[in-house]
Amino acid sequence: MISERRWHQGQRVYNSLTLSIVALLLLSCSSLPKEEEPSRRISQEAAKYTKYGNSFFALGEYDEAAQMYQNALDGYVQIDDLSEVLSLSHALVKALIYTGRREEAQRVLDQAGEYSDDLRLPESESLDKRVLTAEHYLLRGELAYLRDDHRGAMESFDHALTALHDSGAEELRAVLLQSRATVLRDLEDYDGARENLHTAIIYNTELNNRSELASNFYTLALVEYDERNYDGALKNADRALGLDRAEENSREIGQDLFLLGKIFDKKGETQRAIASLLRAEEIYRRLELDVPLQKVVDYRLGVEKK
Repeated sequence: MISERRWHQGQRVYNSLTLSIVALLLLSCSSLPKEEEPSRRISQEAAKYTKYGNSFFALGEYDEAAQMYQNALDGYVQIDDLSEVLSLSHALVKALIYTGRREEAQRVLDQAGEYSDDLRLPESESLDKRVLTAEHYLLRGELAYLRDDHRGAMESFDHALTALHDSGAEELRAVLLQSRATVLRDLEDYDGARENLHTAIIYNTELNNRSELASNFYTLALVEYDERNYDGALKNADRALGLDRAEENSREIGQDLFLLGKIFDKKGETQRAIASLLRAEEIYRRLELDVPLQKVVDYRLGVEKK
């Protein structure tokens, strides 16, 4: 999980990619003979659990989402539907990371890798496997990042991009570029981070993916902030805020406002800083997000004491 912002928005991309894969697989299937009716029932039940899991995830109920994804995964394992096993494994890994169960997430991902080795799809569906492979390496990189293994994270992200070579899949490619940029920023390779973000912005602009664009501009603002280019940071943070407001991304709006408060503070604009921080507090309080709320409160109190 590169950031909570990234995971919430990345789930939207992940869901759309998963639905595309499922649609292609369903179109390739003919009606099942009677002896395969149990498999049909199991598949339909697993699909319901997947839908419930996606709903819980969107609501931030990650324990419940993980349980639903596990139920769906068990069903697909039972009928040996390897494509769905991989998709649900990836969804489960994301939910487990959000609940803090990282070791369990790593075990699920490792098992998914073994399934991936066994997956054989017709040549017409080769893109599906490439996307699943890229998602696998994306998650492996996210887990490496959480262990502060920046080198391992970058290697996994690069493997994912290689899997997508000449495949299209611009949405997932943009997610990977965003993730690479976050790692490069941590390593203080600001030029590299900026280059990846600019490319991601091109993809997301063409896709009209405003939530992902907001994430790109937010991270670009962080890069400028780290370089003490506060005017540049302000410009990009404002862009992120406008996009998040258009998409009604409340949690992300709170993050944007917190960053803007810090930027105004660095620019010596104390009243504007406090105003932004108070608005961020209001959002976090309404969402009952105690941890980020306390961070904003602590920062605001520090500003007020100056």
